[in-house]
Amino acid sequence: MQKYEKKRYFYRPQFDDGMKRSFALLGLNLVRFLSDCTRKKVPGERKVRLNTRSLQRKSDLRTAQALRDWVAEGRHLLPTNGMDEVAVELGISKEQLSRFFLHFYREPFLQWRKKQRIAEAKALLLKNPGMSLTDLGFEVGIQDRSNMRRQFMEITGMTPARWIQENCRERSA
Repeated sequence: MQKYEKKRYFYRPQFDDGMKRSFALLGLNLVRFLSDCTRKKVPGERKVRLNTRSLQRKSDLRTAQALRDWVAEGRHLLPTNGMDEVAVELGISKEQLSRFFLHFYREPFLQWRKKQRIAEAKALLLKNPGMSLTDLGFEVGIQDRSNMRRQFMEITGMTPARWIQENCRERSA
């Protein structure tokens, strides 16, 4: 009886132009994804892979395009947009929206939106470092000063005042 040697093959997916556009549309890095597919797993690391087959579904592409338009119009900065309202605006169910974000962005919708808002707040602070937290919060869709400070600190790891000090010092140097 012969012994069969077990061979290990690494699957490296082939992407056509449509898939590359899908990755760009979703804001994902194709090169990083491909390296993650073939990289050996580090002990203790929890590896999450992106399912590339679902990128070919028309519903996901429509959702990605609608989401891109929604962000381009600045509607992610509106304070009243709950997940239900956003799903209705995009023309999908709340569950589909939740699944879409967990699948493609690997984080819940509300966490993604919080990061988008804080990124916008940082851009506004760079333009106008003397802006009050209350005004800044209203500009990015966060209703009060304490929530603005808490969310800013959660995402950046420092208070808005400290962030302004560090970034203004870097820009002037």
